[in-house]
Amino acid sequence: DWEARGDPVSVSTAFMLKALNEKADIVLIDSRPARRVKDEGTIPGAINISDTSFDKETAKLPQDKMKEIIFFCQGFACDLSDKSAKKAKALGYTKVRTYAAGYPAWQAANK
Repeated sequence: DWEARGDPVSVSTAFMLKALNEKADIVLIDSRPARRVKDEGTIPGAINISDTSFDKETAKLPQDKMKEIIFFCQGFACDLSDKSAKKAKALGYTKVRTYAAGYPAWQAANK
């Protein structure tokens, strides 16, 4: 239902751990500001496209609009990944997801 309404579908930490472990064919995008990524780190392999500079950095998105893209940010209270996911869908990307638990959950799961 969420996807049918155009709302972002979120994946779990377990999904993320499995996908990264299996080297799944996905594109991870960290929607947090670049300075935060630099200071705190990010999920290995993620591309940083901050929500505020999304429109200027669309060249970093995959050319294949069918490629699965997962956006994340600073956790459940952060809406940057949802905003970026909606922008990607508006550009025609069809497999857009979010990781709502975000970087803090990933970091906690990898201690």
